[in-house]
Amino acid sequence: MQKISGSKKFLDPTTSEEEFEDDKQFDLGQDRVVGQLTIGYQPTLEQMPLVSQEGHLTADRLVEEVQDLTKAASRLSANVKSCLEESLKSKSADKQEIK
Repeated sequence: MQKISGSKKFLDPTTSEEEFEDDKQFDLGQDRVVGQLTIGYQPTLEQMPLVSQEGHLTADRLVEEVQDLTKAASRLSANVKSCLEESLKSKSADKQEIK
């Protein structure tokens, strides 16, 4: 998930970041940007089965943010996979010690 508020962007925001409001978000010009964008991305299949957007984003900005989130999800995927593998190895080693 990404929170967008004026000139600020928060990737996987905390509660306080979700509540953040940038004064620039109320500008009625081209830069009026406030909202939340969530994607579901399957990096192995390169598919995006979910895109959820709330708030005000221009079409160009929406495309840009989806691309940014897709890149972030791809980078995160390698870390998540590594953590899962380490966790499984650790549990497997613990079970063997118990025997």
